[in-house]
Amino acid sequence: MIAVVAYNGKAKTLKRGVFLSCMQGDQVEILLATYNGERYLTEQVESILSQTYQNWVLKIRDDCSRDATASIVRSYVEKYPDKIMLVGDGTASGGAKNNFFRLMSLSDGQYIMFCDQDDVWEPNKIELTLKRMKELEKEKGSSLPLLVFTDLRVVNENLETIASSFERMSHLDCTRTQLPRLLVQNVVTGCTAMMNAALREIAVQAKDLSRVTMHDGWVALIASAFGASAYLPVQTICYRQHGDNSVGAKKTLSPSYVWDKLFVNNDLRASLSAMRLQALEFYDCYADQMDDQTRVLVEEFCSQSSAGKLGRLRTTIHGGFWKHGAMRKVAQILWC
Repeated sequence: MIAVVAYNGKAKTLKRGVFLSCMQGDQVEILLATYNGERYLTEQVESILSQTYQNWVLKIRDDCSRDATASIVRSYVEKYPDKIMLVGDGTASGGAKNNFFRLMSLSDGQYIMFCDQDDVWEPNKIELTLKRMKELEKEKGSSLPLLVFTDLRVVNENLETIASSFERMSHLDCTRTQLPRLLVQNVVTGCTAMMNAALREIAVQAKDLSRVTMHDGWVALIASAFGASAYLPVQTICYRQHGDNSVGAKKTLSPSYVWDKLFVNNDLRASLSAMRLQALEFYDCYADQMDDQTRVLVEEFCSQSSAGKLGRLRTTIHGGFWKHGAMRKVAQILWC
């Protein structure tokens, strides 16, 4: 049963004294995918309740958790029925990626944010991200698919800082949002991202999710090919690392990481194969919406799936399909 509850605009006071007002501006829709998240879920929801920008609704879809996650969610729904709702049909989706795509299909907001169950949001996360989105709309127009994303602070399970910047820790350049770069390496971390309705409407047209790497990489491709994106070099969340993470931060300059990338082919080769498969799905879904230049570029990247090593190298050089950093480029040459 899908619960649809509109914020009624009446001012009320949360237990922390945060004042709610529908006059604060545009409503932001937060999509939270949960599964066996009882250990950290309360901290995450409380950090959302404490946001400086309070015109938001939180839609939670639980993926048939076997712990107390569902009961925690229901307690928040009962306490804040005008702000928090449980959506979905109660069936398992098969993983976080599928769960987020189902949440997108249930979304109807103008501005949408992804939310992981085990992180903690900085108090001004929504405020800062929405401000940049509004600026991007003025620059590009609100009818285009737009995406804003930020940096993260990497923390351990006790919220103690591991790295003050995910971008620096991972040796990434998150301003590299050109399509040739994103086809081979995603730089958007979904739990920091906000998209507009135009982007969501295109994103949910994905046909075969088994060929999509993750929801964040998918929306990043759409924004690059058909709209625009903006990166805020500000840490807006505490990105918690623990044993149950499905995706985590990696110290990309550590000796073990360098060794694996340069001399153990399984990881990089599998990653490149997955990105090519995603590109094929992207092409199948949106080729008729692409301009000629974009279509040719995506076709060239997709052609690597059936090419030999020399052919893959040729298209990598010609199309500029390079990962960021000298070490990653060397690994590409070795294992493409």
